[in-house]
Amino acid sequence: MKQETLIEKNKADLERIGERIRNRRKELGLTQTELAIAAGYAHASSIQKIEAGYRNLPTAQLEAIANALFTSSSYLCGNESFPTNIGEEDARCQQELMQVYRLLDSNERKLLVDMAKAIYKNSTARTREE
Repeated sequence: MKQETLIEKNKADLERIGERIRNRRKELGLTQTELAIAAGYAHASSIQKIEAGYRNLPTAQLEAIANALFTSSSYLCGNESFPTNIGEEDARCQQELMQVYRLLDSNERKLLVDMAKAIYKNSTARTREE
């Protein structure tokens, strides 16, 4: 009987984590497919199963999803009240960037990512020089 209780508790935990993932994904305006791609999954059905609480999440996968949702694994597990510790303006900028990204075709998306990487590389080089 103890084993059944542990399984039920684990199922409840998975459902709570799945619900937090779903809520955060929707808050950012992401589809399950977009989250799957950002988190390194091959299919949106993986995200669907996670959100429904049917799929266990190893730590590395939970971290990948948290990063894709601009939050922490601690928040997704219910240990933090707020989804992110970044400022409200930064969160709005991230959301706006994701909205623009979704409007682009695959070539434009690649260009945007390449530009962002170049900007980051330039900013870290500038920081090292100072």
